[in-house]
Amino acid sequence: MLKAWLLYHHWHWPEIPAILQRLDQILPQSALGQEETNYLQGEISALRSLMAYLRTDPQATIVHAERSIQTTRPEFWIVRVLARITLGAALQMTGDLNGAYAAVYSGFEKEKVQSNAFKETLLIAACNLYWVAADLQGLALAAEQSFALSQNAKSPEMRGFASYHQGTVAYQKHDLNFAEHHFSAVVRQPYLNYGDVYANSACGLALTYQAQGRPEEARAVAEAAIAVMLQTGNTTLLPVVQALQAELALRQGQVATAGQWASQFTAPPPIAPMFGFYVPHFTLLKGWLAQNTPSSRRRAAELLSQLKAFLERTHNTRFLMETLAYQALLNDGEGRREDAAITLRKAVELAQPGGFIQIFVDFGPQMARLLAQLPLEDIETRHYVARILAAFAPLEPKTTDALGSATAAQPLPEPLTDRELDILNLLVQRQTNREIAQQLVISPHTVNDHLKNIYAKLSVHGRRQAAKRAQELGVIPTE
Repeated sequence: MLKAWLLYHHWHWPEIPAILQRLDQILPQSALGQEETNYLQGEISALRSLMAYLRTDPQATIVHAERSIQTTRPEFWIVRVLARITLGAALQMTGDLNGAYAAVYSGFEKEKVQSNAFKETLLIAACNLYWVAADLQGLALAAEQSFALSQNAKSPEMRGFASYHQGTVAYQKHDLNFAEHHFSAVVRQPYLNYGDVYANSACGLALTYQAQGRPEEARAVAEAAIAVMLQTGNTTLLPVVQALQAELALRQGQVATAGQWASQFTAPPPIAPMFGFYVPHFTLLKGWLAQNTPSSRRRAAELLSQLKAFLERTHNTRFLMETLAYQALLNDGEGRREDAAITLRKAVELAQPGGFIQIFVDFGPQMARLLAQLPLEDIETRHYVARILAAFAPLEPKTTDALGSATAAQPLPEPLTDRELDILNLLVQRQTNREIAQQLVISPHTVNDHLKNIYAKLSVHGRRQAAKRAQELGVIPTE
């Protein structure tokens, strides 16, 4: 049983089923009493629920998770939390998002152990649900609450999870300075964090550096991440950070280098549940689209079809929107402009409630052109697309003209982030830091950090100057 948990914590997940099978063989032959046997069965069921989830078998996941919750001793809360995590994930996979949240959050009432570490872990489980559901607001709140709890608990590894999720929100909101701050807090301490949170944070930090125009630093992070995965023998996450190198190569125009990585695949890797920061399948797509041959476009179309079917079946909004965006690029490249517009509009509709920005910016100029030409009637959606376009590098004059006056790019050296615009709008209403924090579900300290960035970008020295300057530039409406 100990060996099974060690494999779990070191992310050697493919080796776990054989250990569980061995446990099934020897447990009936042991001298343990029925009560002790039941407790061990609870642990086995928790791990079986994870294995079932990774096989995309939600019904089996639910059965094993519920069995674990029924039989595992209350003080073994880490086992019970794993069961709650997989139960919530399976319910989300079936489309029952409310049931998924209830499976996690009910632990605050039903579990007998209520330590800060336990509460942190439940909140991190909720973060994963919010991420897959593309709910950045919910993700930010849960991550902030978890981070606050970690300050009072001796659990740096849980603080790492909270920092990673805070970095994820900041990145997708195009708040790259804050993304760098949160991701680097994890990456600086690889051996104090779980393998998955380190690998995901390394992906986030590398892509943040790339988005900031710091390609050498981005490559250094990816190389360091590969070294850590090799040192720790993490064979499950090693392919992810290796794919990250290919992703960076593509974003830096090194198509041949990325092609060497892609050449090892005679077929795409199996599609499994997607809940991390970065998914290698999309690097394959990007590489094939960059090659732009009939064969590569056909392979991209086939993989896109598989991904779309899988993500719709598993109700994964976060990665479905990215799949649709890739589909739009493929349609556009093949001259099917109407299909491209329809598909991109669906991606925008999925991304808008969460306020995703960077996901579109990462596609580059072709995406900027498609967004600029996208016919939109809803005024809120037009403003949302304008905020996305403002985050791109300066557009060509014809592209900017196509947006109309309502979507003109911001005349700022560094565009304001989505969260900074939210704070500016509340500054105009003369709300205090505490009131802004309550409105946006963040801490007053975080509000103050955002204000410092706003003042620097607007070249002002106070709240009223910031509000006035933003209105003069047209980035927020006048009173």
